[in-house]
Amino acid sequence: AAYPILVDSGEFSSLMACFTADCEFVVRGTTVSGHDQLVDFYVGGVERGNKGIHLPSAPLIEVDGTTATSVQNFLYVADGSSSITRGRYNDVLVLEGDNWRIKRREVQINPLAPETP
Repeated sequence: AAYPILVDSGEFSSLMACFTADCEFVVRGTTVSGHDQLVDFYVGGVERGNKGIHLPSAPLIEVDGTTATSVQNFLYVADGSSSITRGRYNDVLVLEGDNWRIKRREVQINPLAPETP
């Protein structure tokens, strides 16, 4: 639940608590690994003007002991734009102490259907 709030507010150091230290984040053919690379990825996105709001759906989570998988749809609306991106997070989660953390997040971007007459 913290992910969209922290990423949208640019609190990337705090955001790393959502991820394992050896996490992988995969989006649009790019894979980044670990907290340092992931923070650099987010900072780079902001520097390129990628700011907006993430609107996630409720996740579908399947737990197996201390690991779990999660599938969650989302919408992303860029600041200053009426453009909407939709997609899905496919996550592998692990239990570290009392907290579930993202070990691997694969972001699937789904293009919106063309307008029909």
